Amino acid sequence: MAQVIFYEKPGCINNAKQKKWLIAAGHDVISKNILEAEWSPDELLPYFGDRPVTEWFNKTAPRVKSGEIVPESFGVEDALALMVKDPILIRRPLLRVDDKRMQGFDKNAIHAWIGLQPSEGNEAVVEKLQKDDLTIRPRPDKNARCDDQAPAIPEKPLSLMMEITNAAGLEVTYAYDDLVFVSHNIFIYRFTEIGRNVDIFFNKDCEAQAEQRFMETLLRAAKDKGITLSRRGHYTLSEAEEENISIEFLEAP
Repeated sequence: MAQVIFYEKPGCINNAKQKKWLIAAGHDVISKNILEAEWSPDELLPYFGDRPVTEWFNKTAPRVKSGEIVPESFGVEDALALMVKDPILIRRPLLRVDDKRMQGFDKNAIHAWIGLQPSEGNEAVVEKLQKDDLTIRPRPDKNARCDDQAPAIPEKPLSLMMEITNAAGLEVTYAYDDLVFVSHNIFIYRFTEIGRNVDIFFNKDCEAQAEQRFMETLLRAAKDKGITLSRRGHYTLSEAEEENISIEFLEAP
């Protein structure tokens, strides 16, 4: 078992899957926000190994997609200086175990490095993840997103939901249409046509005790804010066509 320092963008669905696999393989994963880390060129460079500079870049970063930044035009020093100032440009994840560092989630390379065989009782989890291509991040459909553009924030009580979520020790990571996503994908809020009535769906993989604990805390905080929070059921995430992510809501009867 290894202790893996895992730099991610909170809320990214593929990063969540990658961490889940590492944990299922028996590793201790310490998550860090790649956008908030204090990077320096000397600290960042070892993660890239012998990759060409163009592969260091996150191709879905807004400044890359818009054409403002052309990865092929950068040398080592200029690319490092740019990424230190704007870490969203770094292709994720970054992994560190002891003194060794790696960029990306190459299954074969990671297995040869620290092992990805499932620990006892996690065979089914790893079997499912093995079918996914975790080296790329999917383009989400209308129900979810994992890219780096700022999603549209619905004209709903979002600020109140952020405060309610903080009371449970979590944070809102992004909002899209009528959905609000929180850190670690534990649950999703869904706004209704009545502004202060909000539905909540828990991830099907969330343990029942944890779900109940979060719900009790959220209900207390929601009551203080004048929000009616209703537990409607569960949801699952899966890959759809063209590498999209699909959300299926499993509403309680």
